[in-house]
Parts: sequence; C-alpha cells; structure tokens
Amino acid sequence: VGHIAARRGTDTGHQDDATHCTWGVFVTREGTVVESFLPSALARGQGTETYERIRLVDALGKEAYRIIESESEGFSRPCTCTVHIDRAGHNGHSVTLHFTPMELGGQEHGVFVLDPSATYLALLGGLIEALSTEQDRKSIIAASLALFIRHDSFSYASCFLREKDQRFVHFSTAGKIPNDDIARDRSSGDPDIAAMVAGKRARIATNNTYLEDCGRAYGVSAPMIILVPLTEEGGVRGFIELVTSEDAPPLCDMEVLTRCGGLISCALLKADSYFEDLGRYSLISNVLDSSHHYFIVVDSEQATQYVNSAFVRYTGQTSASMPTLAQWHKFLDDESYRRMKQLVANVLLLGEPLSATFPLYTPRGDHSHVQWRVLPLRGEGGVVRGAVCIGGDVTAEVDNEERISLLCSLVAEIIGLTDEERIVERAATIIEQITEYDTFMLTLNDPSRGETVVKYGGGEAESGYAYPIEKGRGIISHVAATGKRYIMERRQGDPLYIQGSAEGPVESEVAVPIRSRGVVYGVLNFELLEQHVFGGVEVRLLETMADILAIALSNARLVTSLEHERHIISNLLDAANNYIVIFDADLNVRSINSQLAALGGFSKDGAFGWDEFTSIVPKGDFHRVTQRLKWVVENGKLDRNINVLNDEQKGSVIVSWYNSPIKDEDGTVTGIISIGQDITQRIKLEMRLVESNLFTSSVIENVNVGIAVVNREGTVLQANPAYLSWVERSQDTVIGASFDTTFPQCALDLHAQCEDVFSSRKRVSTEITARVNGTKKVASLTILPFELPPVDSVLSFPFHADESILDDLHEDTAGTRALVMVYDITARAKAEHATTHARERLERIIS
Repeated sequence: VGHIAARRGTDTGHQDDATHCTWGVFVTREGTVVESFLPSALARGQGTETYERIRLVDALGKEAYRIIESESEGFSRPCTCTVHIDRAGHNGHSVTLHFTPMELGGQEHGVFVLDPSATYLALLGGLIEALSTEQDRKSIIAASLALFIRHDSFSYASCFLREKDQRFVHFSTAGKIPNDDIARDRSSGDPDIAAMVAGKRARIATNNTYLEDCGRAYGVSAPMIILVPLTEEGGVRGFIELVTSEDAPPLCDMEVLTRCGGLISCALLKADSYFEDLGRYSLISNVLDSSHHYFIVVDSEQATQYVNSAFVRYTGQTSASMPTLAQWHKFLDDESYRRMKQLVANVLLLGEPLSATFPLYTPRGDHSHVQWRVLPLRGEGGVVRGAVCIGGDVTAEVDNEERISLLCSLVAEIIGLTDEERIVERAATIIEQITEYDTFMLTLNDPSRGETVVKYGGGEAESGYAYPIEKGRGIISHVAATGKRYIMERRQGDPLYIQGSAEGPVESEVAVPIRSRGVVYGVLNFELLEQHVFGGVEVRLLETMADILAIALSNARLVTSLEHERHIISNLLDAANNYIVIFDADLNVRSINSQLAALGGFSKDGAFGWDEFTSIVPKGDFHRVTQRLKWVVENGKLDRNINVLNDEQKGSVIVSWYNSPIKDEDGTVTGIISIGQDITQRIKLEMRLVESNLFTSSVIENVNVGIAVVNREGTVLQANPAYLSWVERSQDTVIGASFDTTFPQCALDLHAQCEDVFSSRKRVSTEITARVNGTKKVASLTILPFELPPVDSVLSFPFHADESILDDLHEDTAGTRALVMVYDITARAKAEHATTHARERLERIIS
C-alpha cells in the first residue's frame, strides 16, 4: 500500500518532482497507525522511516480520528476531512485528507491520503475568499501571505513591490521575524529575481549568495526560497518571497504558485473596489481560464455568473446555458445533482467552505471524478453574496484508490496460499480487474523442463501442464531468460516482436518478470492492439503486481519444500530407535518422534506441550530436567543426562539423554534437540553383572585354594589371598610380576609350563614343594587355559562383518588367559609316603 500510495502524485504529471508525492497514513479500525507515509515536514516529529504503532489522534489530530470513531460513517464509505498539522520547529498548516476504507485479511483498515491538489484548492479558494473581502493593499497582502503559511509548509512569506528605480522594496512579512535583515531591499539585478521577472513564473532560487543572505536573515540553515511574481499587463509589479527548509518542501508546484501570484496582483489592481462579478475583470478571468481546474461562480440565488474555459471545454456548458443550478443535471447524475445543490445551498446558508467528490459527465457520456470545493463569497459586512465552486479532476486518484484496494485484495487472497494453481487463478482474475489491456497472459518457468509455459491467457486458467512458449524467441521468452522488463511501444522495427494474435497485429506490448530474490518465476505480459506509451507509474503498477505474485509463489514453493523436508526429517526421526524431542529457545516443545509419542500414549501429530511432557517426567525430577535444558540454551554446549520416564505400558524406563543445542548462522542458540536411549535393560544387566562379580569374588576370596590369573607373557594379573600366602608376598609385589618369580623355590620351569598351556590349550598339572612360613609343604599346581566366547555369541543383535575380521577377533580373545590353582596336598603326600614306606617294609618282611 505504501509503495503505491507514496507514488500517486506522479499521475498528475510530476514524475520527477519529489515534492508532489502523496503522503498519508495506513490505520486499523481501532485507530492504530500501521505505517506512516508522512514526511518529517508534516509528521509531528514522526520521520518517513519511522513506523511506530501510534494513535491516529497523535499523528493527524482529532478531526481525522473522528472519521473512524463516528458510528454514522466509520469505515463505511470514502470521505474527506480538513486537519491542522503542527510541525516541530515550524508553523502548522491545514491540509485536506481523503479517507478510503478497505478490508485486508478479513479486518477493516483504512488509508488517509494527503493530496497536493487539495492543498492547491484550499490555497486558491482561500485567496479568492480573502481577496473578495479585503479592499486595501495592506490587508490584501497580509491576508495573502498568511494563507501561504496556513495552507502550505512555508515558515515565512515576504512581499516586495517594485519602485520606479527598479528596486524591490520590502512591504510586509508574515511569520515571526528573527531580525531586521529581512526588510532590506532586493535588487532586480539578482540572477534569480531577473529570471523570475523575465519568465513571469514562480521559481526556486538557486543563487548561493542570495540563499546565504536569506538564510541569515530568516534564521534558516538550509533554506529553500521560492519567488512568486505579481504579474500585470506591463510586467511584474513585485514578488512574494516564500521561505521553507529543504526538509519541508512545499506541497504546491510552481504553476500553482504562479496562478496565486496572478490573483493577488489582480486584487491589488482593483484594491479600491469590490468585484461584484468575478468574470467582469479580464485579468482575473484570464488567470482562471489558464487553469486546468473548473471554476463556477454563483450568486446568492444560485444563478450562474461565470464558468471558466476548462469547464466549457469539458461539458460544453457556458454561463448562458446554465443560468441556475437547475441546469446542472446536464452533466451530473441524479444523486450527484442532488448533492451538488445541497452543497451550494449549505455554503450560502452557513458561510463555511464544504467539499464533495462525484462524477462529471461530458456530452458523449464519458465521465471523470471531480472533487468540488465550494467557498462563500462575502460582501460588505461579511454578508454571503455568492459562492465559487472549484473543481479538480481526481479521476486518477480515484482509480488509484480502487487499484490500491484491489492490490490489497490481491495480497490478502494469495499471500497465504500454498497451491500454485490456486495462486495463479486468483492473481490473474484480480490483475485483469486492475488493468485494461486487450490481452493479458501469465506464464511460469518450469525448471524441470527448462521451459516457460502459459498458465493463464485469454481469460482462462490453464490447469496442469500448459502449452510452452518457444524458447529463445519473442518478448516473453526474453524476459523469462533475462529477468528484466521489456517495453514495446511500436511493433515496427522491434527485434523481439512475433506476430501471433488472431485478432490482429499487436501494436504495443509490455512484459514484466515475476521475480523475487533473484529467482524468475515467470512473466506478466500485456498487449494492446493500438499504439500506447507506457508511463512510469503504469509500469511500476505492473511491476508491483508481479512482485506480489512472485512473493506468493516464492512462499508457496518454500512452504512446499519445507513440508517435504519436514516429512523426510520426520521419517528419519521416526526410524531412529531412540526418543527424540525438539525444543525452541524458550523450551516450548516443537516436535516429538513416534517412539516418544508411543511411550506417553500421545498422538504424534497432535498437540504436545509442557502438560504432556510433565506427564512422562516424574514430578521430583522435573525441576532438574528443566534446569539442565536451560543450561544448554544459555551456554550453547552439549549436556548428558540420565533420568526416569513414565511409560504408559512398561512403567518406568531409564533413559540416557544427549541434549544438543541448535544454532543459527550467527551461533545463536535457537533450540535444543534431545535424543534419548532406553538403557533400562543395560542397567539391569550391569546390576546383575555386579552381583555376579561380587558373588564370584566372595567365593574366590574365601576358598583355601590359591588362585591366580596370568596372561600369555606369564604376568600375574590377579591373585587371591590363599595364593598370596603360598608365595609369602603382598598383592602389590605379585600383581604385574612374572609368574616364575612367585615360586622361586620351585624347580620347574613354570614359564615353559605356561607356554605349553597356551600353545596346546590343554591343562598342565604338577606338584611343587615350597616352604611356607618356615614349613615345608607340598602343593598341586594346575595351569588351566580359559577362552573368552566369540564376539557374535555374546551380542544381543546380529553382527555382520568380514569372516577374516571375526577370525582375528577369535584369535585375539581365545586362550589369552590361564588360571593357576595351587592347593595344599602335604597331608596326602605324607599319607602316600607312609603308605609307600609301609608297603616297602612289608615287601621286605615277606621276602
């Protein structure tokens, strides 16, 4: 809305003059300002780039707020109001605002638009009213200078009249005079003044010396000085010096100011008499006839006394052909005729200026929208003796308001759609309503085919795959490839023109790219069977529509792509044999996978928030869990956590969590992904293993058999107390020592015995004699190899690997330990010795 409204003033023919832009305010039904297009010169301190949510009454005053507050008008129809805007550091002035209601996104909004033509009407009407009542030179000039300050952005206005020596002598100044330098005379030899006198037109002063002198005199650091000539038949009798600053440009253009100077000059010429009939004085008539606005003067009986040339040319109605308002029905419809009669009657009765806008018809039946401002004409004693009706053609403004409304509808209808076919259908329908060309075509680029295809043409949408545009030929193909607009105002000699219309040759054509962020999505193409010059505003409107469509298509494709990626990610998360939950930076739950949903009995696609999350986290553990998550957000580091979750079917499960921060390109934490693994069975197995180890250790520690574990190198890895008592050494000196050194009194080569055990993988038993605590004992020593089971036999899941790898694992794990057992057989040895000795004695006795 801002892009279009801020350029509406260019329709008046001032495309390159920034001071003719239309400014306004976009508001909600409650009076809140959404965006402000008011420049710093008008906006009560609100700059052009400041879009604060401020109350409308703070920006434009109570008169504007009354429009949306009124129950009778509200947002029901367009209307007009006059407000007085104060400017920081400057005098305030009155402006006319046009209000247009509209609906956006199902809500009521409205736009207040300030139009320079309204300021011109107010200024010119005010001059006519003032000059018709003031009869002396001083009063005429004082009233005129005050009107310039009141109705435009000027801070000072001074009048200088020419003397016989060609000097321009200061006559009067409106505004607070900072010093006496203002009153110095102006030289006719000054370049700016000389150019004004020669051209008899208002102009902006450019001479640096003149600007510096005036800046010091008026106390303005960066002044903008406009010289308005007071013309007469013999030349220029004086001029008005209007002063503002560069940041507060005037609303009226030089042509308007020139006409105002002509009116003031006419009033000065006739300062000694009141003009009863405005058309009686040729100078004033010439001024009004040179205007493109319509002027009609009526007396107190509503009899027409004067119409200017612009009105005659448009309607064919003269003063003689419309002696009273009763003849206005010739160029007004019934409703407009009734309103016009009532409008003039109210001005004559109340003596206050009023405004209205309605269509004005030509004899051929054509019509334009004209804004009428009716001003009272007063005679002696302030008695209202008639009225002057000043009309300005606002057809372009009305059309633009309709286009703005349709553009708002376009945005509201397509910006949220995700179906490209639906976007094309709705956009094409609204674009045809906005534009008035003979042929309209909408094409989209198909990256998969490398073609540009017609999706809408001839008033019908092409569903599915439409027919392609020939690549490399024609205007549409060129714009689709380059992403730049192309304008053909004459087909003759145009290198890209291709004859293709069945209705006749296309004389003019314009194509604009549907482009967003460097991506060309398609082309809007418009054709005319007659030659046409495409204006800057016209092309910008087409480009704006293309930009809106491009944004909608970009959003639709982005949403489709995101949904596709989200579906893939969701499937990946669901395929994971883990619990997964995603939080945002505020720890709101954004997503969960199927495993976590099944654990709590939730719907994966349903609502899942803290209420559901707390139902699966034990109450006593909830605070600790949230504190760990906050730590991840604040520090941006990985955190590990183990806690219990409530399983709807299994009861409690133990879950090991990895809480990993999610960061954007700048490293800011935007969320957390928490991946949890059910370790309940592992914890149970570990507890059983611990119990088993404790039991085994208890048995080993308490048996009378000495037990030690050695590796292939013969190093002692473990030994129980009974073993340590045999070797008469402490555990610190045994563990890690060579097996041979533990039994130095043993005559056997124990290392060789170990090697034989590891090589043959068979047990070896022998007897050894050792002295323990000074006592000679006989012990049985058994070296028993034991093998670790194969890797794939102890895993709870299939282990797929190359056979050679499994063989290597078997080689590395099998037979790498040996169990050494030492137990006391002294008594048995003695018994055997006694038995042997007794048998030998018996044998000797028998023999």
